Amino acid sequence: MSYLATSAQWSEADRLKSLHEYEILDTPADPAFDELVRVAAQVTGAPYAYLGFLDANRLWFKSRFGFQGSEIPRLATADQYTILEPEPLLVADAAMEPRFPVRGIPLTRAVHCRSYLAAPLVGPEGSIGTLAVLSPKPNQFTEQHASILSVLARQVMMRLEYSIHSKGQDHSLRARQRIERALMVERNFVSAVLDTMSALVLVVDTAGRIVRFNRACEEISGYTFAELAGRSFPQE
Repeated sequence: MSYLATSAQWSEADRLKSLHEYEILDTPADPAFDELVRVAAQVTGAPYAYLGFLDANRLWFKSRFGFQGSEIPRLATADQYTILEPEPLLVADAAMEPRFPVRGIPLTRAVHCRSYLAAPLVGPEGSIGTLAVLSPKPNQFTEQHASILSVLARQVMMRLEYSIHSKGQDHSLRARQRIERALMVERNFVSAVLDTMSALVLVVDTAGRIVRFNRACEEISGYTFAELAGRSFPQE
């Protein structure tokens, strides 16, 4: 476990791009994520917990336990250090670390916590956020808690990956449907034009089978397109 993140392993630009690709920021509450956050709080005995996503300026809470609020400034969080490494970050007593205020890590204006444990949400281009538990008391969390939090964080990422995959399939389906509708409109337009032409229009495929036979042909020949469709065109 990394107790102090020392250097970024990923490009911040790539990390932010990855975060936005998940399309998770400012989305409505998700009962599945709420449940994971509650489990994290219960198994660690934490009075506060959250699932947060870190963009360039803020930590936005997708789910939270024990407090109210939707976001806090990025520079006020411990998450700015957690995302620098792929392993959980455990802060036994924030009041004893120069990185944090003496009162502890701010969660809201009224709540400051001395114990902090967070598992990063590791994506392909870096950590996009954290699953964190906090307590106003020092020394509340252990290595065992960190292992449990890592498992729950992986569950979060699996759900995010499934969601983005499903959206991709949905987008592909909608794009295909739009193309099919456009082609149908084009085919209908072409058919209407051909049927209003006085010239004879007969189209065959590469095997010589009739695939198009306009109304002028029907009137001259006495046959309908339905009678000749798919039949071979007479050869001399």
